[in-house]
Amino acid sequence: MKKLYTVIIFLMLFGLFFACGFGEDIGNVPDSPLPGGTDFAIPTASPAQEAESKPKKTPKPQPTTEPKYVEEFNAFDLEGDGNDWSVIGGLLTIKSSAGMNDWIQFKEYFESFASIEFSSEVRNKVVSLIINDGVAEIPEAAFDCFNTLQSAILPDGLLLIDAEAFWGCRNLSQINIPSSVREIGVAAFEACNSLNEFIIPNGIVVLRDGFINGVNLIELRIPSSVELIERDALLSCAKRFVFEGTVKEIEHFSVFLTPDFQQDLQQVVFLSGPPEIYLYPLSSGDVQNVGLKNLEYTNCTIYYLSKNAALWAPNGETEWLGRPLIAIDSLDDLPPLHP
Repeated sequence: MKKLYTVIIFLMLFGLFFACGFGEDIGNVPDSPLPGGTDFAIPTASPAQEAESKPKKTPKPQPTTEPKYVEEFNAFDLEGDGNDWSVIGGLLTIKSSAGMNDWIQFKEYFESFASIEFSSEVRNKVVSLIINDGVAEIPEAAFDCFNTLQSAILPDGLLLIDAEAFWGCRNLSQINIPSSVREIGVAAFEACNSLNEFIIPNGIVVLRDGFINGVNLIELRIPSSVELIERDALLSCAKRFVFEGTVKEIEHFSVFLTPDFQQDLQQVVFLSGPPEIYLYPLSSGDVQNVGLKNLEYTNCTIYYLSKNAALWAPNGETEWLGRPLIAIDSLDDLPPLHP
């Protein structure tokens, strides 16, 4: 009996469902576009809604290259990471090779992101530089444009002063170049206008392009170890050059230029024979005097030791490349330089 009542109730509910029109479209989903040309599509959530529905991740902290001494930067009395370098009261001290590396990292950071602050707080306040023993290399541009730097003490055992290491240190007047140095890079001391003495160590083989241009030396000695003088190596830097040995190559325009570039050059002294190679083949195939070709336009006089007369004046020559050629017995016989 209960089953019969259940069936009757089900049939009544089913009839009521169709009578109200709820089921008339079931199974009649259109396969063709809807009126108006709009394709039928099941609505989906937009990308923005999907993003909102996804749980948000906590962002990871971003790494930073900022040195941990940045907070103390404005105090000017600085200490590098690990206490391997310091700037205190105008004295910059590099205490080790690790300190040099850390100093370069510090300098490069502030040059990239805070160059104005670096110039005002460091470049324009460091007066003296001391690099301790154990440092073998001074990296490229390590102390370039330190406008107030006046003196630098470099360590014994130093091997390399890289390119532009002291470029533009216009007030640098005192620096020792250790005898251990074997290479000085391109423009390492260019525009160090206040230098009045500079000793090239015997052991340097190549004088790089522009390594000491634009300084005001009285005399510069080229040691016997030097075999090659690159282009523009010694422009406008001294009143007297003394070649202690026989240079194998002098590149185009490296030493002797027109008076505009060598207006202060007064004397060139050779303690040995003439340079071995200063003639270069041109593109046409002709060989001309290139390395020293403008010597005749300078106001200098060439001096050689009388004991080397057979090398310089075998036929009693009194000129060399258009300039007066004079024999002397020793450097003591040189006339005084003009102011």
